[in-house]
Order: sequence, then structure tokens, then C-alpha cells
Amino acid sequence: MLNSLCPYLACLELLFVPYGISRSVPSTCRIPMGLAYQGESRAAKRTRVKGAPRRAVRKSQDDKLPTLYYKDAGALKELGKMYQQTGTGTLVQIRIPTQNLQATFSEVKGRHVWGTDVYTDDSDIVCAVMHCGYYNASLKKPVAMVSEMRVVIQLLPPQIEYPVFVRNGIRSRAWWAGGTSCSYKVERCCLVSKNGVTLELPPRSDRTQELIPTFTPASMERVMNTRGREASSERRQRQVKEMTVVYNITNEPWLKYNMAAIADRGLKPSQWTSARFQTQVLLMETARERFELSIASDGEAENGDAHDEVVYRFARCKQPLTMRLMWNHGLPLPESQLEVVDPAIRWEQLRWGEEGVDVKDKHYRLVRLHFMDKSPPQTDSLSPNAEGMGDTAFALLNGAL
Repeated sequence: MLNSLCPYLACLELLFVPYGISRSVPSTCRIPMGLAYQGESRAAKRTRVKGAPRRAVRKSQDDKLPTLYYKDAGALKELGKMYQQTGTGTLVQIRIPTQNLQATFSEVKGRHVWGTDVYTDDSDIVCAVMHCGYYNASLKKPVAMVSEMRVVIQLLPPQIEYPVFVRNGIRSRAWWAGGTSCSYKVERCCLVSKNGVTLELPPRSDRTQELIPTFTPASMERVMNTRGREASSERRQRQVKEMTVVYNITNEPWLKYNMAAIADRGLKPSQWTSARFQTQVLLMETARERFELSIASDGEAENGDAHDEVVYRFARCKQPLTMRLMWNHGLPLPESQLEVVDPAIRWEQLRWGEEGVDVKDKHYRLVRLHFMDKSPPQTDSLSPNAEGMGDTAFALLNGAL
């Protein structure tokens, strides 16, 4: 009976490993039994009694390591004392019960993790495991067949700085002030079923963003529950659109960058995101810079005949301007206000992801974006309708929301 459960437990890897990991073989066509049971020769397979379970990996190794039990939410206070006694490089096994392995866990929701790859001693181990990519941070309920998770960490000395990084759906926190007794790094992780079968979990720590095509219609960031939605079954079936509004570099309301804001609005060509550039310009911002993406050639000659494919211009704004000043200069912005990064790039060469966009193998981590209608340069210094209005009010009037 235990052997019959092995293929089922091996398929659980698809649940715990975050989606989008590049594989040489599609994950739907592969049962990763080799990850949980390695080193078994062909002779051992022939001589093994039918129905007998195969031996789990690292069972004898990890059982000899010092073990800590994750009982309550928070830091493992014993790590500092253990580091003072044993020193750098010590391997420690941490056993985590299954009820703490979920996205609704308080430590995960609060992002109680400081650093990237190497974490502070007061970082929550569950959050660190999810940040490394061993466990999917989007799972809201633990799997019933799993008894516990066993994590092996390596104790390291305190670091000068702990950088922040967004990875696998979790944004870690940065720390430079010191005051930590030690650090740790996650070496390996496995799941143990209630029948004692061990399943090794591979990490996803390559720091590469997951590339998502924009041809995935989506019109919301998440579903919002309201009293009116709960009033009737008809309203309960509707999806209420909710988008997050943030302030840009010039302190004006823009949309927070997410795939719902950049994805296609439908399956028709007129509803594709690339079709919006016929009448609009996309402005994007990182933490400190602003970029403009506009159409450079619409693929038509002067006589109206099609001669080439549509190409776009990706440029960096020399100085972030308010929306009112951009409206005065005209959109797209003139070249005097831009540093052109790529004058002719195809839409297929723009690689969008959850954390930003890749342009010619260079990643730009985006935090805000905004679509603005094309407009010619204005002769007056101010718009007649915007005279005497603040920049924020002008932004609201021109469709910033």
C-alpha cells in the first residue's frame, strides 16, 4: 500500500514547486520519482520485492544532524546559541508542522524575512523557504497527506548587509544596522508524508523572473468582496475589479505594476495591449527612473500600403516631468526629452514578467505604469482647462485613474 502512494506523493512536486520553472521535459509529462529516490541501480530494482517501498534519500544523513522544532510563529532563538557553540558551517535540521505551511500564515503575510539567499537569524524559516522557491507561497491550505516539512540550514556569520529581493511571490526585507547573532542559508528541503515517505523539493533560486505573455486576458488584480456582492447569487458570480493606485516620482496617481494592468483585454486583435499604442503611450517607472514605450512605425507606407511590421521605441526620460508638462511637450515625448534605448523593437522582443520587463536581455524592475493618450505639442504653457489646477487634479482629469 505504501508503494502505491509513492507516485501520488511524487506528483505533489507540481503543487509545491512554483509554476514556471524551466524544464527540459514538460512537467505534465514527467513523474519526478528520481528526486525522491536516487541511487537505486537496475539490479536493485530487479531484486527488490514487488510492493516493498524504496528507501528515501538522506534519511540516514539528516537524522544525525541537530534538530530544532518549529512550534510557534517567529524566530528560532536557539540558532544564536548553537552558532556560538559550534561556529560557522554547522548544519541544522528544522522540522515544521504542516499547519504552518500555508500562505495565510501570519509570518508569511507579514513578510518576516530579511535578506536574500542568506537570511538573518530572526527571519522566519517558513517565509525563507518560500522565498527560496522550495514551497509555493500561493497555497492557502496544506496537503492532507503531508505530515511535516524538514529543512536543513547552514549557520553563517552575521553579514554586513542583507539585500532585498522580490522572488517567488514574496518580497524580502533589507537590513544593514547589524545586531544579529548569526545568519543562515537554506541548504535543502523535503516533505514527509504521514506514512514516512520522503519527497525532496527542488529550489527555484536562479533569480530569473517568470516570463508571462500578454496574450492572457485579465482585467483585475484580485477579487474584492463587497456587501452588495454577497446580497444575491447573481452578483456573487461577478468579478469585481480592484486595482492598486500608487504615486509616481512626481507625486501623481498611477497604477501599480502588475500583469493585470499590462495584459490583453480580450482575444480580439483590437483588444490586445499592442493595439493600444495606436492611440496611447505607455509610461513606466522603476524606483528611480521613468521610461516611455511608444509606437515608432505602424507598418504602413506613406501611400497607405503595408511595408513592414510594427516596431516600438523604448526610451528613458532624461527628467521625470509632471503630466501637465508632458502634455505641453506632446506625447510621445520629443527626442530632446529622451535617451533612446532601442529605436525599433518588436512587441515579441518585449518580455513581460511579474516583476518587470526584459528589453534586449536587460531587466527593468517596474513598480508603476500609466497609459496616456497621444497629443500634439501645445503652444500655450498651460492647458485652458488645467489653468489654476494642481498637478494631481490635472492627472485625475486626464485619466490617471
